[in-house]
Amino acid sequence: MWTLPFLAKLKWLTPLVLRGYAGASLGWHALQGMRPDGEWDGGKQWVTSRAQADGWAEALLYAGLWLEFLASCALLLGLMTRWAGLALAGIAVFVLLKVHGGEGLAAQEVWVARAAACLAAALVGPGSLSLDRLFFGKNAVAA
Repeated sequence: MWTLPFLAKLKWLTPLVLRGYAGASLGWHALQGMRPDGEWDGGKQWVTSRAQADGWAEALLYAGLWLEFLASCALLLGLMTRWAGLALAGIAVFVLLKVHGGEGLAAQEVWVARAAACLAAALVGPGSLSLDRLFFGKNAVAA
């Protein structure tokens, strides 16, 4: 009675929910970071304050934001899901440790949740509603 059997019928939505949360959350973060008047300036200040940069640090920050954005789009669409999930989990762990490591629990728990969702999406796979399934068939969905 308390097992909620109707949820078992909806378990096929699990990969979609994981991909949706992780992809949208990190994609929005990347877009905010790319805005010239937004967090991009804060990220640029963070990078230059920790390294004697001659332009390389800024270029790497920009490349990292683009990687985060493109991997987020791929994860949302279910394209190369496992690779995108692993890449985004790595980015989330890096941001957690290097950027928000000294901040309070509220800033850290968001990045822990993002990293966990990305890793779970990589482990679970793309699911039936994905471009991986469309392009590569059932073999892409099977674990």
